[in-house]
Amino acid sequence: MKEGEVRYFATGWPQGWAPEVRMVVAEREGVGEMSPLIKINGEEVPLEQPLAPVGVPVEFEVVTAEMKESQKSGKPMLEVQMKVVGTEAEGDLIYDYFVEPVSNKRTKTQLLRLATATGVAVGADGFDSEDLIGKKGSFVLKADEYQGQERRRLQDYIVEKEA
Repeated sequence: MKEGEVRYFATGWPQGWAPEVRMVVAEREGVGEMSPLIKINGEEVPLEQPLAPVGVPVEFEVVTAEMKESQKSGKPMLEVQMKVVGTEAEGDLIYDYFVEPVSNKRTKTQLLRLATATGVAVGADGFDSEDLIGKKGSFVLKADEYQGQERRRLQDYIVEKEA
């Protein structure tokens, strides 16, 4: 594969403000690899961001908590999107899914741990998923591989024990 590049521009930026994003093809040990770069003021900066650490507490903020349909079962599910904050991997998104009915003890426990970790009050009828949005908490992540790429997945929420 010969060295080359493909240029495209990010959308949603005001006219003339879009940073130029380039995918640069480089020969590395005989195998062509694509390496994302962003060009700001003529300087190329790699887009590769460090992954969030595993096995240690990591802070997060809930971005969305939406009801969707499970692709596997077709049942309603709650999809919670959380962004990592306070690390080099700031902004990484981590997802958690709760398929209804929430009758499985493990699912109930995990949902309760999410609410408790974020300080959302849980009443006799549970809680409103919209109450999670904007709340912060901590979780522990684990390493996983998906389609040959390393990624992070939720291992558990950190819940403060009451004295």
